[in-house]
Amino acid sequence: MGDLREMDCPVVKRLLKDDSAKCLLLDCRSFLAFNAGHIRGAVNARCNTIVRRRAKGSVLSLDQILAGDEEVRERLRSGMYSAVVLYDERTPDSETG
Repeated sequence: MGDLREMDCPVVKRLLKDDSAKCLLLDCRSFLAFNAGHIRGAVNARCNTIVRRRAKGSVLSLDQILAGDEEVRERLRSGMYSAVVLYDERTPDSETG
């Protein structure tokens, strides 16, 4: 996992359809927005105030952000994911973009 690139909705849809078990989909919206509705299989990767304060401006690892989900962290550590896709409230949806 080293490449960082932007994907449009059809590419993400194809990735999830073809290889959903190996794709970690991180919903970076607030807890409330995530609970109101999210893509099936997505994990809420909110970064709360305490985590941000501890980071003190440094880069946070996925391991730190996923601290509350031990199963996902273990799968990430073991290399089970071939892709990690992040989206938030600024990500265009398939209806508009």
